[in-house]
Amino acid sequence: ANADAWCGLARLAHGERRFYDAMERYRAGVRGYECAGEYERARDARRALAAAWNEVGAARKARGDIEGAIRTYGEIIDEMGDKDAFAASATFYNLGVALVEVGRLDEAESAYERAIASDPTLALAYCNLGVVYKMKNRLDDAVEAYEKCLRYAPDFELCLKNLSLVLTDQGTAIKSQNLQGAIATYERALSYDTLNVEAYYNLGVALAEAEEFDRALIAYENAGRLRPQCAEIWNNAGVLYKERGNDARAMEY
Repeated sequence: ANADAWCGLARLAHGERRFYDAMERYRAGVRGYECAGEYERARDARRALAAAWNEVGAARKARGDIEGAIRTYGEIIDEMGDKDAFAASATFYNLGVALVEVGRLDEAESAYERAIASDPTLALAYCNLGVVYKMKNRLDDAVEAYEKCLRYAPDFELCLKNLSLVLTDQGTAIKSQNLQGAIATYERALSYDTLNVEAYYNLGVALAEAEEFDRALIAYENAGRLRPQCAEIWNNAGVLYKERGNDARAMEY
């Protein structure tokens, strides 16, 4: 009964955003449930404690105190460790987000990996890990992370766009040594985001180099429709028409 009362008071304080009061009352509830052998209820109270404590970190982050938020998430991890996978995954994820904001990418990578270790289905952690890999120019790892994200959240629009962009970069990275591989990679990028202007443009460049001029023109025109103010796209299309003897069409560009 005492544990129920403590958790009831904690929920009231939590709802009023008195997070430290809520945390102390949740702790009392956890102790009470554990003493009574009610371990599932203790687990639920511990999760609520972690949620309130994470909100302290989020509030600090929202005020611009990123280092304070990082310390808060570290304190949660120090006290709670991996006692509850649900709470650990959320805390490590939030820690990763804060670490990226201050450019501590290696630590952020580790935080996201620990979030995933606690919850292997946490799509957001895979997506953010992909962002870190992209920032570190680890393109293959970024692709793999985004693909894992989509395994658990196949309609996650941000991840679809991110995967399309990193595949575009991957195509450009291999184009000088593997032109057909680059073309296939740009086409794969477009399968995830049909509005990816850079993929259409780079596909056009690669197809022109491969002397697949009809397909190159289609790629340039798709890019131009999406970014009509870009003179470079239309110039490239015009050059192809001129080289093929279609001066009248070239003049349109």
